[in-house]
Amino acid sequence: MEWWIIGLVSMIILIILIMMKVPIAFSLGIVGMGMMAVLWKGTAGLSVAAPIAFRAASSFVLSAVPLFILMAEILVFTGQTEKAFAAVDKLFGTARGAAAYSTVVAATIFGAISGFSPATCAVFAAIAIPEMVQRGYSKRLACGLVGGSAALSILIPPSILMVIYGISG
Repeated sequence: MEWWIIGLVSMIILIILIMMKVPIAFSLGIVGMGMMAVLWKGTAGLSVAAPIAFRAASSFVLSAVPLFILMAEILVFTGQTEKAFAAVDKLFGTARGAAAYSTVVAATIFGAISGFSPATCAVFAAIAIPEMVQRGYSKRLACGLVGGSAALSILIPPSILMVIYGISG
């Protein structure tokens, strides 16, 4: 069978599973295991996948990844992100562009703590964008500031991606 046919069938099955409201993680697992069984003609591939998955999941270094995500969730749930944004906003006071500066500084601090750019972007999209739009910033500029500030968090060690790169080398 051609590679592109296998890829097309995999994508169609994945889309159908997602449309049936199967969680994405399970959909990806089902399609991956199914294609492994098809390509290796039987269960030989499945017997190889279990030890690999166990080794990856039981890695001591990779235990930091869910802890970063947990820390971000705790900060959002307790409202500390709003307090941090307000504190940084008071630091800049009435200076021109204070909300923009506050967004960049607070998102950088949160990104350094959480280590995960999408989490930083999601948190500050909910906090900073409405505040900046209320202060007269264009929505386009506010979204660009949040996206750019969130992108910084992956560069500040320790970040999730740096941990994964560190153990892969």
